[in-house]
Amino acid sequence: MSLMEKIRGGTESGAMRVVLGIIVVVFVFWGIGTGNMNTSQVVATVNGKRITDTRFHQAMKRNPRAQDNALTEEQNQQLARNMVMQLVTQEVLLQEADRLGIEISGEEVARTILGIDAFSDESGEYSVELYTRHLKRYGSTQAQFEMDIQNELILSRLREVAMQSTTVDDDEISERWFAEMTSFELDLVAVRSLSFYDDVHPTDAEIETFIAENRPEIRAWYDEHFESRFHKPIRATVRMILLAAGENDSEDQIISERMTSIRAELDAGADFAMLARKYSEDLSSENGGLLGEVRYDQLDSSLGNAIFGGEDAPLSEPGLRLPARSARGLHLMLVEEILPEETTEEQDARAEIAGVLMQEQNAPALAEAYSQKLRDAWAETGEPPLEMLAEQGLRVEPEGPITLANPSVGSFGSLEELRTALEDAQAGSVLDTVIDVPGAWLVAKVASRSEPDAARLETELPTLAPQIEAMRRMEFMNAWVEDLVAEANVEEFHNF
Repeated sequence: MSLMEKIRGGTESGAMRVVLGIIVVVFVFWGIGTGNMNTSQVVATVNGKRITDTRFHQAMKRNPRAQDNALTEEQNQQLARNMVMQLVTQEVLLQEADRLGIEISGEEVARTILGIDAFSDESGEYSVELYTRHLKRYGSTQAQFEMDIQNELILSRLREVAMQSTTVDDDEISERWFAEMTSFELDLVAVRSLSFYDDVHPTDAEIETFIAENRPEIRAWYDEHFESRFHKPIRATVRMILLAAGENDSEDQIISERMTSIRAELDAGADFAMLARKYSEDLSSENGGLLGEVRYDQLDSSLGNAIFGGEDAPLSEPGLRLPARSARGLHLMLVEEILPEETTEEQDARAEIAGVLMQEQNAPALAEAYSQKLRDAWAETGEPPLEMLAEQGLRVEPEGPITLANPSVGSFGSLEELRTALEDAQAGSVLDTVIDVPGAWLVAKVASRSEPDAARLETELPTLAPQIEAMRRMEFMNAWVEDLVAEANVEEFHNF
């Protein structure tokens, strides 16, 4: 009997809802739920604990942005990487909560579920039908969902424990207020090292000399990038129809019958992509079931064998494969193309690698020298040297408002060096410092500076304390989580 069944057995649900009133907004602060589920693939490990592709796919299904068909392939890949990082972070925090002995009882889990509005019918009563419908929609089981809720409550309690000790005094409030209220608008140029890669033009003789002098580094780069750049194992371009696994043998039998019906439609001439859009319960359904190129080592063995065959009977021809079952359900796959293994040997790649390494080594110095020259020319006239910028395809971009409390610039984040440079900078001045950030140098002019009226501080002090305390707590929390993740043994596989 599940936790929900136990608590419903002794408590009238309407009364329970009134007494509890606990509505947990799942996935708002910590992202997504987890569940210890068997899976066909591993997308990451945290201190040896596996994060499965089942958890990954469920998380992606809950993310509205993942359903945006307008996303490019690069955007989809970045979204997937971000999702893996969220799962990694959550797993790190769950392990920390376990280390601290934080526990949530089964009764707390059941009470929380009874308080979720999405599971209430029009009369305000808990509805088993709505609950079951939610589980089916997200491809979860009752046990998995209850574990998700338990983990969310554990993480919420961990957050409370971590933030309890954060306090601020009046001096810090005053300092923070002035930092928050002092703002700047900048005219900024980001000079990136990548912009100067094409300015590195080694001769054939220089490349040969570099190869002779840097053979170990070239070999190491080759080995590091072998799988991504120099080796392509046998692959297949595949479309898939997935019918999600049932909760019992009876449901699995129904799923098998549905798959037989789908195969009959294919035999009658139906288009596979059309049927995938109609029937498949995988994210790929929106793209007609297209998975793109897949490799055997990325798949559950049952799926890999269905697509490529076993060692004794490899399959080398495209075509429809027999249905294969995994922990996720029943898969029907159409192999559109088999791509043979390809390898570029190290000796054949040396010149290419040498060119890349020489760019990596020399471009930053070119970018830094250019940045300083740009800064000096700009400061001398007070106007950006447009011809000089045009030579490198650069332009001035407005940036702001930026405050001393949060000197953040685009994707570079908050920059302590920029904060220091801005403290005494006046409107109209070009910053004395060229700001060094990863992969780039920032050259900036202060377009405007706005400072607060000190008299406002006294009147606003009563409302500032809780706000600044909340900020401090959030800063502490972010730093604490970042440290925990950095200290964890994390390995990502990105099999998505």
